[in-house]
Amino acid sequence: MSDFYADLATELHAIADDLAGLAGRDLPELYLSIHMQPRVQGDEARIAAVDALAVALVGAPGQTVQLSGGSYHHRFNGRRGPVSIDGLQQVTPPEQQALQEEIERARAELERLRAQLDTARTTSTAADDDGSEVTP
Repeated sequence: MSDFYADLATELHAIADDLAGLAGRDLPELYLSIHMQPRVQGDEARIAAVDALAVALVGAPGQTVQLSGGSYHHRFNGRRGPVSIDGLQQVTPPEQQALQEEIERARAELERLRAQLDTARTTSTAADDDGSEVTP
């Protein structure tokens, strides 16, 4: 089984060899950029993937920023000599993430209260069964 990053490195080495073949031909300088976007699901995994690439390639983790259209991206950019390197991945906006977390907390509290109610009902039923008086 092949490794994606090993295969990618091999291809980039081949591209570098091709560019080296252009040396001495009196060609104009060029702008070269490498853009990457990790293919992964979930905000935590996306941020971790972008940060791993950022640290490896430009020496610092990415940052989450809001774009002009309102979406949020975790991204990085930098230079390695004449090569511009950048990467990004869309992430959930902070407001939406906070709302999702609040919904999760509310659901957990609802489950806790349901369990508490079930326990109270079970205790009440057990008291009814033993003939003791139960007050509403």
